[in-house]
Amino acid sequence: MAALQKALRLLPENVFGGGLGHVYAAAGREAEADECLRRLEALPPDQYLEPYNMAAIFAGIGNVERAFEWLQRAYDDRSIWLASFVIGDPSFDSLRTDSRFDRIVRPFKASR
Repeated sequence: MAALQKALRLLPENVFGGGLGHVYAAAGREAEADECLRRLEALPPDQYLEPYNMAAIFAGIGNVERAFEWLQRAYDDRSIWLASFVIGDPSFDSLRTDSRFDRIVRPFKASR
C-alpha cells in the first residue's frame, strides 16, 4: 500500500490509482477504495484505466455488476493482468460461482 501511495504521488493517477484501489478493496478498506474509484471515474475519457484493476476494486467493494463490466473490458482489451492473475487472484473469489466468471476465464484455464 505504501509503495503504491508513493508511486501515485509521482506518476499519473490512471497508471497507479487502479492498483491502489485494488489493494484497498482487497484489504477491506472500502472507503479508500471508493475514493480511488471516484478519482479514477473523474479522469478524462482519453486516459486509459487498466480494466483488471477496476474490476478488482468493484469486486472488492461488492459491486458485482460493475466488476463483470470491467472484467469483460479486460477480456476485450486482452489485458495481460487478466491473463496472468485472474484465475488465482483472491480479489475475485466472490465472483467465481457466477457463470460469467467461468466464461471469461475459460480460455486462460485451457492454456495452462
